[in-house]
Amino acid sequence: MITYEIHKPFIMQLETNDVPFVSFDQYNNLVKLYRDDFYAAQHVDSFICDIGVEYNVWTVECHNRYYRHLWFDQIERPISISFEVVDLRKSATIPLKIKIFDADGIYFEQDQSICIERRVGDRFLISSWRKVEPVRAFVQREVNG
Repeated sequence: MITYEIHKPFIMQLETNDVPFVSFDQYNNLVKLYRDDFYAAQHVDSFICDIGVEYNVWTVECHNRYYRHLWFDQIERPISISFEVVDLRKSATIPLKIKIFDADGIYFEQDQSICIERRVGDRFLISSWRKVEPVRAFVQREVNG
């Protein structure tokens, strides 16, 4: 599992006059941002260069659980987001569990099934994650510790 701290000033940028807490859509946006711009970019070799060129990553299925509000005016403890590759039983998809939480518990949780589309000739085809070496190496490291 890989965890990042979401710094309070970053979360406060989400605040609007309409809603005094992080909304469902904002939780989803945080998950996407941290998954694509931090988690994948920092841990999958050459992700920044290869994504959209050698392969693409798609969320095939997504299940969300909203546990409690994160009130902007009550943020006192660090907020974290974690990513865990749950298992590697399927070769077509990668199961990813994402949680946004603090010391008091979980705010939001998302289970994703991710698939890989890799370039074959001049087009992209849905493929096993096992056929994309940098992705394979990373997910195997994550699950096997």
